[in-house]
Amino acid sequence: MIGAKCGFCESTIGTKIVTIEPTQSQFKMNAICCKSCNAILSVTNFFDTSAQLKKIGEKLGIRF
Repeated sequence: MIGAKCGFCESTIGTKIVTIEPTQSQFKMNAICCKSCNAILSVTNFFDTSAQLKKIGEKLGIRF
């Protein structure tokens, strides 16, 4: 099977997800990066599930 190739270093090692905080931004993002050269290949929204559940629990009167 042929794997995906990084467009920057042409490595086929794979990717990793790294949480980033862009300069002058109020929000974190998830960057999908090459494992070999660390180039950012894509960016997705950051979802902090535990923080969201805590907020919902507080609204419902549940303490964690």
